Amino acid sequence: MIRSQKLTKAANGESCTWPGCSRNDGTTVAAHSNMSLHGRGSSLRAHDCFIAFLCGPHHYEYDYGKNMDRMEKEWHFMRAMSLTWLRLIDKGLIRL
Repeated sequence: MIRSQKLTKAANGESCTWPGCSRNDGTTVAAHSNMSLHGRGSSLRAHDCFIAFLCGPHHYEYDYGKNMDRMEKEWHFMRAMSLTWLRLIDKGLIRL
């Protein structure tokens, strides 16, 4: 399992990367993927490299919301994760 406090703490002070959102209200966290291909399993979070900076409302929508089906949530999360990776590269936390 990849665990990194540097990656998860990088969400502090960031704006949300959910498509169409740029909320920066202090609720943004490093939300982990819910997809098994990212290491998610029963009682296991995904690897810390599979995160997206999500505000409180979008983190809740991704984990528990009823407004989208699983495929829509995964599409939105993958877009958010891609934008998050760009920010992590820009911060020097992911190096290529």
